[in-house]
Amino acid sequence: MKSGYKRAFLQSLLLLVAGVVLQILFGEVPSHLLAAPWGVVAAVCYLYLLIVAYSFSNKVSLFRFLYSPQNSIATLCSMMTLCIIFGLTPQDASTEGLSGMLGFRNMTSSYPFNLTLLHFVTCMGLRAIDDVRHWRSRRKLTLLLHLSVCVALGAAMFSSGSKLRVKVVAPLNHTVHVGYSAYNEAHQLPFTLCLEEFSMETYSPKLALYDLAQRSVSENQLQLGDADAAEIEGYKFTVERYLDSALPNAEGVYLTSAEQGAAPAVLLSVKTPAGDVVKGWVTSGGAQNRALPLQLDMHYAVVMLPPQPKRYLSRVEIVNEAGESSSVDIEVNHPARVGDWYIYQSGYDVDMGKWSKYSIFECVRDGWYPIIHYSMWAILLAGALMFLQMGRGGRQTKS
Repeated sequence: MKSGYKRAFLQSLLLLVAGVVLQILFGEVPSHLLAAPWGVVAAVCYLYLLIVAYSFSNKVSLFRFLYSPQNSIATLCSMMTLCIIFGLTPQDASTEGLSGMLGFRNMTSSYPFNLTLLHFVTCMGLRAIDDVRHWRSRRKLTLLLHLSVCVALGAAMFSSGSKLRVKVVAPLNHTVHVGYSAYNEAHQLPFTLCLEEFSMETYSPKLALYDLAQRSVSENQLQLGDADAAEIEGYKFTVERYLDSALPNAEGVYLTSAEQGAAPAVLLSVKTPAGDVVKGWVTSGGAQNRALPLQLDMHYAVVMLPPQPKRYLSRVEIVNEAGESSSVDIEVNHPARVGDWYIYQSGYDVDMGKWSKYSIFECVRDGWYPIIHYSMWAILLAGALMFLQMGRGGRQTKS
């Protein structure tokens, strides 16, 4: 038993090392080779090879070991470890530094991750075939779990080449129908987008001390709206007036305004450690106005940090190939769908903030998505039913 675990973990480690070597020698995984229809062809051939390997598992110990409990645990641990590593590493597709060279900054194109994923899917696939063959004596929920995990991950793996991602920049009140890939290749979309409105909600801005010598802001900060007074490093802040959207008049006094370029502003009174009182307006600035700090002495000034976005939304008119028009709201984690395409809110004009005149969308087409979607629901269903079954079994044991 112990030797089985040693062999399984050693096998996973050697596979990881092989992935690192391939990454260094050849760079990214050529996922474009799985572009339609070759992704389907590869998936069918892979399924055939799984069935052949299982058929010979009684004669070939390697095939039998691939779906052993020891190897299942080892591959699962390897997948979890890699997912944690990739989750803690910026996924910016950079090849710089050690993490970039080893392929840890682009999960979908990483040899170490894809080889480990292939190993895990193979293990799950063989176990699913074994469960189907002995379905009368096996737990049906276990069969459903193994089968749905194998289908979901296998579909995600073999669809990587046929998935198309394009970026669309949609100016306000302008119709667009072309997107650009990461390689700046133009792709005609089977629908048109017209940005009707862009809106944004922000958190209340924060006030901080700015060290003029070190050019750094204090860690302690005053969240406007939460409190009217605070003390930061011996400086006592008192908020006399706060406006969440304002513009200055000719005298430099800020007044409430809803015009383009308006920004948060606060009339602040600060008592320094020396006992002096400094009073003035502070603003983070906007599209038409510069940031306005309040200098307290030779060492510090008060600055307002730019308000962070809480939620931003694009109201878009979409016209499909049939000429049917619909107005939808698109925001982060709430995409719109047109046929096989999903439209995600990706960005906006950061310099203009809530006054942005365009939205950036990521349009993704994935013909395998329904398979992955329903497989994930099957995994959740199997997990929930297994949990309920365990609870029922525990109550019966106690009674």
